[in-house]
Amino acid sequence: MGRRAGVTLVPSPGKIDLKASLDPYRARRGEFRILDVPEMRYLMVDGQGDPNTSPEYAAALQTLYPVAYALKFASKAAGRDYVVPSLEGLWWAEDLDAFTTARDKSAWDWTMMILVPDWLDAAEVTAALDEPAAKRAKKPGGGPARLDDVRFATLTEGRCVQTLHLGPFDEEAGVLEEMHHRFIPANGLELTGTHHEVYLSDPRRTAPERLRTIPRQPVRAAAGANGGTAGEGAGGTAGPEDLESRIAALLSERLAARRDPGSGPRAGTVQRRWMFGHRGFMVGGKLALTSGRDGLLVRVDPERSAELLKKPGARQAVMGERDMGPSWLTVDAAAVDTGEALADWIDLALDYNSLLTHRP
Repeated sequence: MGRRAGVTLVPSPGKIDLKASLDPYRARRGEFRILDVPEMRYLMVDGQGDPNTSPEYAAALQTLYPVAYALKFASKAAGRDYVVPSLEGLWWAEDLDAFTTARDKSAWDWTMMILVPDWLDAAEVTAALDEPAAKRAKKPGGGPARLDDVRFATLTEGRCVQTLHLGPFDEEAGVLEEMHHRFIPANGLELTGTHHEVYLSDPRRTAPERLRTIPRQPVRAAAGANGGTAGEGAGGTAGPEDLESRIAALLSERLAARRDPGSGPRAGTVQRRWMFGHRGFMVGGKLALTSGRDGLLVRVDPERSAELLKKPGARQAVMGERDMGPSWLTVDAAAVDTGEALADWIDLALDYNSLLTHRP
């Protein structure tokens, strides 16, 4: 055993396929599985836009793969060959309506990723980035366009639920509905973190009906699970069901006071939907706020975000490790214990909701 080009030389019986050897890449169609995903390191590129049409998305993939293959060949030269892992993606949108009623893929945020084997380190990643960068320098305008955007980062997901979806990406909705609304709650869990997909098939070479995708959702124990209670906690703060009922009552009251008699039937209509481990309240087809065991997730005017962050219990909302943007604030449950405090946040949510629903 020795080292070459900064990579440890180790005997290897053959090419290693991480998909076959790592538990997080095992999934069966029609079976939801709870597993603990260890910390894993990836090459990552962030972006926004419809993956079917966005030049930014295409550039991200055209950048990730050359770096991933440069890593592979360096490792192979050092004595340990492996199959370049599958593409993976984290998906989010600042405007949650893009995932629900609007299905506006152009508003989707994403992080595209390729796993880095645990025997490679930051020095090897830097060297892998240098190789395509040198080629690009020799040929101005050529080579991967987003090399400067590639980052080497650790993803921590912990407990997750996953399954295998066979078929087109746009037909995942039924699988996710079953996962999010039946399996996860039935097992005393709730959603947290960012929606994660592992693309086991190459869509360029695979018919849509044969695409194999692992949808993965980070979860945590739901309030009231494992002998806890869903109502009053040890400190006297109301549980999520009580908070939800308080929001529903106050929301109805506040909307009745605001409603324009001449408005259409959709204006002021309230719908409740489960979203990312929270009960979401949609007003006029737009998500206004959600309730969960930690308190509220409130959608506010981004121009007032800095001001509102000074209110008791308010903080910038995050999803996994990502900032959700200035429109989304989290408010601790203890900070909305009183009807006056909760009504204040509901009014702020409705103020911004009114701006959104009245846009041309």
